[in-house]
Amino acid sequence: MRQYFQGTLDFACALYALLNALALLRRLDLSGARDLFQGLFEELPSHPVLWRAFLRNETDHYWLVRHCLGRWRSIPSLACHAEQPFASCLLPLPGDSLGAARLHLPEAAPPRGPSGPGLAAEEAGAVWAVLASSLAFSNVTASTGPVALFRFHRFLPGMALPVVSHWTCACLLRDDVLHLRDASCEKEALHRINKRDCLGALSPPPVRIVPESLLFLRRASALTAGAS
Repeated sequence: MRQYFQGTLDFACALYALLNALALLRRLDLSGARDLFQGLFEELPSHPVLWRAFLRNETDHYWLVRHCLGRWRSIPSLACHAEQPFASCLLPLPGDSLGAARLHLPEAAPPRGPSGPGLAAEEAGAVWAVLASSLAFSNVTASTGPVALFRFHRFLPGMALPVVSHWTCACLLRDDVLHLRDASCEKEALHRINKRDCLGALSPPPVRIVPESLLFLRRASALTAGAS
């Protein structure tokens, strides 16, 4: 008999990924996380188009990550710097609001990645290099970060479309293993991504980290958090 976990019936993985990133970086506790989560769901129904898009996964929640990041990091105890190495679609701008949110998918390539000889491998190598350089010496135990937030596609052999498209966060990359702080409790969920999963001999590889989704968060003071 099927057992249900977070992510089986809902599409809230992007929210959990951001909350887990803030928990790593700013020691967000259970009460605080619930307040943020509940406050968002009190706000969303007043925007019917966005509410439906969230409930039915009619978009991939870039808009929601951007809104929540802008709103939550303005709280002094959650202040953080945000940086995107491959895009700017998740970086909040002054005046951003749910009412101004655009439902669009900023991913330039299809889920499998860019077509053409070597292009997918080149993309995966660039993403992995940035993760390695940023997270190899990450000091999240001291709440300094950085913490990475990103979306990945997971594939099974012979299948063109991903079996899972999922938001998660990572706190450490060591010995070619990316350690995730993932919200899913399912037995088959990924809690580690090996380099070979993205850049190994299998073609195409079983995991693709989407470059446009990659976001690094670092601890900041409340006075400087809005600068990036």
